[in-house]
Formats: sequence, structure tokens, C-alpha cells
Amino acid sequence: MKSIATYPLAALCGLVMVGSLFLTWIKISPTLLGFPDPGGASLSLEGLTANIQTEFGPQDLIAMDGFSIETMMQEPLGIAVAASFLFAAAVAILGFLGGMVPRFFAIIGGILPFAIIGYAYYDLSSQIPEGIPFPVLGDGSVMDKVNQAREIMAPGAYAYIGGAALLLLLGILSPSKR
Repeated sequence: MKSIATYPLAALCGLVMVGSLFLTWIKISPTLLGFPDPGGASLSLEGLTANIQTEFGPQDLIAMDGFSIETMMQEPLGIAVAASFLFAAAVAILGFLGGMVPRFFAIIGGILPFAIIGYAYYDLSSQIPEGIPFPVLGDGSVMDKVNQAREIMAPGAYAYIGGAALLLLLGILSPSKR
């Protein structure tokens, strides 16, 4: 199996992706959700309840009432998210400890987050209530969409997407090492 020659950088990308689990990913003002006072307000979505806050990340999802790993792993999106973090962790461990990262792991670990984002975008676009800023494809330029997305993205999303993009590029463009 061919491995990539730039394994320390690939390992760092995997580490950044795994580290994004502990950061906030989305920042939405509670007033946009119709809550004038964020203190004590809660949001309920499909049986899950969470406190309204301005920033939201994976740790908040896990802390929601009604959340379980078993339920998450029954959905294709949940399996893909878990796989993306497992591939990122494998790249980090193999790169730092073993010194070789299989090209397949780097490519799959890098491409899965973009597949997840695409799937989630089309799934969520029909469920977002009116008044919440959500980028709509087909209206305006690509830079308008990027600016709309930047309004709600927090550091964890940047780390996850940036690490995945660089990991994908390293997997595709890095000279192979035997």
C-alpha cells in the first residue's frame, strides 16, 4: 500500500480535525431564533432539547437530552461523521507514531467532511425556519454564499474544513513513498 511522503503534515491535519470536536462550530444569535433572552431558553428539535446559546459544537450535541450514539449510528450522516473522525484519528496516530500514512486514509479522511457538508446542506435547507440566515444556492455569487456561511461558522468548523481540505490535497498530490 502506498503511503504519502508528507506524513507529519498529514498527521497534523488529522489532529486538527479531531481537535475540532472540542471547539464550537456554529454561532447563531438566540434573537434570530425568536428568543429575546438567551438565559434559560431552550430549543427542542425532533425530541432533543438544548439550551439556547450563541455558539454550538459537537460537545453540545452530545450533552442534549435524548442524544445517544446508538441512534446517531443508525443514520447515514451519523455513520459518515463518525467515519470522518476515525479516519482523521487514524491519520494522526499513524503519522505521529508509525511514520507512514496510507494515501487511501488521507483521501477518504479528507473527502468525507465535504460529502457530509453537502448532504447536511440539502437535508437542512428544507428544515430551516424562515428568518434564520441560511445560504441558498442559486441566488447570487459564490462569494456571497461564502460570506453568508462565514457569518454562522465558528472556529471548530474552520478547523474541520481546513484540516480536511489540506488532508485531501496531501493525499492526492503528495509523492508516494514506498
